[in-house]
Amino acid sequence: MKKVRIVRADERHRCNIDHLIHSTHIVDGMSGLVRGFWCAKVGNRIVGCGGINFINQDTAVLTHIAVEKEFRRQGIGTALISRCLDYARDMKVRHIALITMYYLFRRFKKHGFRVVRRATLTEPLSSYPDFTSKRYMKCAVMRRDT
Repeated sequence: MKKVRIVRADERHRCNIDHLIHSTHIVDGMSGLVRGFWCAKVGNRIVGCGGINFINQDTAVLTHIAVEKEFRRQGIGTALISRCLDYARDMKVRHIALITMYYLFRRFKKHGFRVVRRATLTEPLSSYPDFTSKRYMKCAVMRRDT
C-alpha cells in the first residue's frame, strides 16, 4: 500500500469529495462548508474523506466518513475518524454524535461512541436533520461525550 496522508480539505477538494461520497452511496454529496473536512490522499488521489459539522460551540456531528472500496480495511477510515475527533477536541467540542448503519457501529464503538435512542437526544442534536429524517430511521444514532 502506498503512503496515505490525511490533509485538511478546502474548496479545491469539493468535487472529489462529492464524487467519493456519491460513489459510496452515503448521500448525493456534501452540502455546506468544507471547513471541518479531512481527506485521505494517496499521491494526488483522494481515496477517503470525513468531516465534523459544528452545530454550536460545544456540539458537533461526525459525518461523511467514506473510503474508496479498493482502499478499505487498511486503516484509512480509522485515521480519518481519529483526525476528525482530534479536530473536534481542539475546538473544545464536548458532544459528538453520528448516524450509521447498524453493521458499522462496532467501528465507532472503538472510538468511544455508544448507541443511543433518538428520544434521549437533547437540543440541538434532537432536531439535527439526519437524526429526524425518515430516510435514516433504520440507522443507528451514536454519541460520544468528551
